[in-house]
Amino acid sequence: MKTPPWLSEAPLQQLFAATRAAGGEARAVGGAVRDWLMAREGADVDVASTLPPEKTIEIALQQHWKAIPTGIDHGTVTVVLPTRVVEVTTLRRDVTTDGRRATVAFTDDWREDAARRDFTINAMSMDAEGKVYDFFDGQKDLAANRVRFIGDASARITEDGLRILRFFRFLATHGKHPADAEALAAIAAHKEMLQHLSGERIANEMRKLLAADAPAYALRLMSEHGVAPLIFSSSIEASRMIRLQLLEGQADYQCGVWARVVCLLSAEGKDTEWLIARWKLSRNEMKQLMQLVQLPAFVAGAPRHVHTRILRLHGAPVYLDWLLTQAAAGQGVNVAPYVHLAHEFVPPKFPLTAKDLMTSGMAEGKALGDRLAALEKAWEESDYGLDREELLDNL
Repeated sequence: MKTPPWLSEAPLQQLFAATRAAGGEARAVGGAVRDWLMAREGADVDVASTLPPEKTIEIALQQHWKAIPTGIDHGTVTVVLPTRVVEVTTLRRDVTTDGRRATVAFTDDWREDAARRDFTINAMSMDAEGKVYDFFDGQKDLAANRVRFIGDASARITEDGLRILRFFRFLATHGKHPADAEALAAIAAHKEMLQHLSGERIANEMRKLLAADAPAYALRLMSEHGVAPLIFSSSIEASRMIRLQLLEGQADYQCGVWARVVCLLSAEGKDTEWLIARWKLSRNEMKQLMQLVQLPAFVAGAPRHVHTRILRLHGAPVYLDWLLTQAAAGQGVNVAPYVHLAHEFVPPKFPLTAKDLMTSGMAEGKALGDRLAALEKAWEESDYGLDREELLDNL
């Protein structure tokens, strides 16, 4: 059987061998195994071990690797191998859970550890030889593009409310219609748990969901099952995402996460402000979101310079985000000529500076700034045809 390229990396095999020599067993787990079985680009390689975290640290130091006790209370040690960084976590079982965090006890039972994970497709493991251990039919679910909770869906959700968002995220990235009915019923029953999640955890899942190739189906189900208002402040325009995906296909361009957020939100700014605060966005993310919100509305038949101004000041990616989200909010916009413009337009440099106006006799101050802005607007409206001398003549 063919094995993943990362499995043959010497340092990873060395980690597996050293764990065996110490009387334990280590396997690759989670996303790397799942994505390999789907022939996708692999996620980060995580490792599970039957040894306690202190022993993992000892092994790492013996091999002259750096070991960081990133979550040692929960059994996690980050080991810096020469080829990659891996998180090594001792097998665990939940003792108590409160919907946000769990108290765990270590175990050496691989099935017991797999049973505490969220979905069948995330509960598989792979040993050093490439043998896959699958206790809950995760491979069958992968083949069917089915996202299914392990065991009772309500029980899994009450252990950690974030699993509601993880369900929709994996539905967007690994699932397809129809979604698991038991999962959706459990989500509808426990959706209020989302109110108790931190903004950072919500944002982390939503970034991944909104970056999926086709998130419209998952977002529609979030709306239909009452989850969307708890995440976006109010109901979302899920139908716009369907139109946006079609437009993205026409443009051969996938909008950024924050453009997709803008597409979903109502035109009123209050939802944007709420989301920035609730998701605890970074200053840079807030800037990206607000930049799109504050750009002018798309007007059919607007002069070319309206479009080239956005391209010149903000660049092609922001322009395409703006164009496609605006078109998704309207009807019947042919985006092809504007997409062509985004690829072909080379932004010219404004030929005047404040120094030029001061040399011509203007004093430094607000009037000079206003005049420079007016000249730049005239230059744009001429489709950048006015040269430096003509602009100075206008002065």
